[in-house]
Amino acid sequence: MTNLLIGIAAVVAVLVVVIATRPATFHVERSIVIGAPPENAFARVNDFHAWAAWSPWEALDPNMQRTFAGTSSGAGAIYAWAGNKDVGKGRMTIEHSVEPSRIAIKLEFLEPWAATNAATFTFVPVTDGTKVTWAMDGRNNFVAKAFHLVMDMDGMVGGYQVDTTVFEDADTCIDSSKAVSSAGFYRQNFCSANTTGFTTTGPSSGTFTIERNFVRAGTGTGIDVASSNTTVQHNIIDATTPISGSGTLSENICADLVSCPEPTARGFTFSLDFN
Repeated sequence: MTNLLIGIAAVVAVLVVVIATRPATFHVERSIVIGAPPENAFARVNDFHAWAAWSPWEALDPNMQRTFAGTSSGAGAIYAWAGNKDVGKGRMTIEHSVEPSRIAIKLEFLEPWAATNAATFTFVPVTDGTKVTWAMDGRNNFVAKAFHLVMDMDGMVGGYQVDTTVFEDADTCIDSSKAVSSAGFYRQNFCSANTTGFTTTGPSSGTFTIERNFVRAGTGTGIDVASSNTTVQHNIIDATTPISGSGTLSENICADLVSCPEPTARGFTFSLDFN
């Protein structure tokens, strides 16, 4: 027993040392080129009221509560949110606004955990329009360092992830076309859509996975994929067009075998009841 306790203590000591030597800071960023001048892109970010039209986080909870305070836009503007487990609760404050090139935001997470980070948007004119870069910087305490041993902060923050969520009677359950970078996944969601179940423009970096979802879209499209970097696998889909676009497809189940766009798909008659 003594040797066992000594062994456990040694393992714990090594783990503490490993955690303590992890980086004290982190930096995550994503960029995209949009076909608009810097002034137009800058205005969409500088006004928190406009974020619902483009921010990928807004789509994670259609019922999210939003409150605005401070100035109407620019330095001093405040945006607070409270929502489901995917968005939590927090507050953003624009601290610096240099038109049309840079916006610095104080980002405060209140739930499910507390953290204060810095978000920065830069807007650089290029031949095809504007290169927009969205970055987040923060500090890692001991708990955060331990968390990073098992979780990829770059993928978690910079990706677009939706899992174990129920969407009922929506026009489109999830649309990542608003995302600056859509790397990430849709996993284990239940979707009842009027038009399209899931859409993704495809990741500008990394890969995207759509797997183990139940999707019903009636006469519409179940999963609309626009990138060969996207993997669609192990989904159950009831829609006139189960899957459209490009991507790597594997072992999806469709209500109509004829309309399944892959030789490995399985088809049979069924219906998804969300009542």
